[in-house]
Formats: sequence, C-alpha cells, structure tokens
Amino acid sequence: MTRGRLDGRTIVVTRASDQASGFSTMLRHLGADVLEVPLIRIVDPPDGGQAFRQSLSRLDDFDWLIVTSPNGATRVAPYLERRPSGTPKVAAIGTATAAALGRVGADLIPPRQIAESLVEAFAPGPGRVLIAQAQRARPALREGLTARGWTVDTVTAYATEPLPVPAEVADGISRANAITFLSGSAASSFAEACRSTEMRLPPHVISIGPETTKAAAAAGISITATAQTHTLRGIIDTVMRILG
Repeated sequence: MTRGRLDGRTIVVTRASDQASGFSTMLRHLGADVLEVPLIRIVDPPDGGQAFRQSLSRLDDFDWLIVTSPNGATRVAPYLERRPSGTPKVAAIGTATAAALGRVGADLIPPRQIAESLVEAFAPGPGRVLIAQAQRARPALREGLTARGWTVDTVTAYATEPLPVPAEVADGISRANAITFLSGSAASSFAEACRSTEMRLPPHVISIGPETTKAAAAAGISITATAQTHTLRGIIDTVMRILG
C-alpha cells in the first residue's frame, strides 16, 4: 500500500443513507474500499413536526436561533430564508452545520464543535434563545446558556430511528479494517445489532467526537480513536493516521 493512501483497506461507513455519499467519496478518493451500512434514518419528531413549525413561525420572539447538526440546519433553513433580515441571529455548532444552512449562513460558529464551546462563545444574557435539536439531545447547551443569563426554549427538529444490519453484510463488517461512527445513535444501533448476531467489530473503531465516543461507551462499544477535529475532514485524518 502506498504511504498516505488507503488502498486495500476496508472502511465501514454507518451514516444515514442520504448523508453517506460525501464521506464515502472522500474515503474512496484515498483508495479505500467502503462498505456503507446505514444504522439510522432521520425522521420527523413524534408529533410530526407540529411544535417545530410553530416555534419557527415566531422567530421574531428570539434573539438567537441555534442549530446543533446538519440535519436540524436543513430543516431550519427554509424558515430563515423568510425571516426579516438579521432577526434572529443564527449560531451553528460547527462548520458542517453552518454549511447546511445554505445561503443563510451562521453569525456564530464556536472554535470547537461541541456544545460547551458554543456556550463559551456566547456573551452573557439577558435575551431569548431557541435551540432546534435532535429528539434526545443532551442538555449541556440549554443548561449552559441558562447559567449565562439567557432564557432558552428548545424544540425537536428531527428524530432518529435505528435500522437493522442486513445479514449479508455482517461478515464484511467483521472483516473490515475499521468502522466509523459519526453519531451516538448510530453506535447505539450497532451495539443492538451485535447483541442479536455473531457480528464482530473491526480492529479499529473510530468516532467523530467525544459525545459520540461517550454514547458508544454507554452502549458497550469501545472506541479506539476519536477525531481531534469533529468534522468529516477530522475523522478522515484520524483514519489516515491509523491506517494510511
């Protein structure tokens, strides 16, 4: 194998099927064989999105809108395009989330793509913030901003559902060189699949960031490497460091 390449290496990509292509393309460009095994799918909140639509229809009530993932940003973007200019300001937890907002963009992106860094980047309140987040988002962002004097509303923008691992790919997963997890929900879904099959983890289990690593550990999966930069580029760099 040529140094700095992934020729002959098989990497398992566990992103939702409508999000995997960009990550898979980056890996294939480096010579990797990619096995796409979507472990979750993105769905509407349990109420069908009613609370989300109601909250986004009154954006003028808020000083800031925060989006915490590309999935949430995609759903928020159409409402922001109809807002009066600059009302409210928009914060995105990372560059990929900001990019998913399209031409709307973000007024604030923290230096580290975790909730705690975004809290630190906010000036002290008072003011009112709306957070559009996943169904089971951890409370660190809401609690941190509340402690800094902000009045915080949260609304569920989307939920995730686990998907089974097809029996015909289980052996391919076990024989792969590495598996990548870009969300805690994907790691949890994989752990559940392992409990009902003889599927084994590849020798290298790579996470995009500390929250995904914590969720994986809670599900019984030991992460062998966590990307220092919590982006696709960061996890690619981690794969290259280990296997390139």
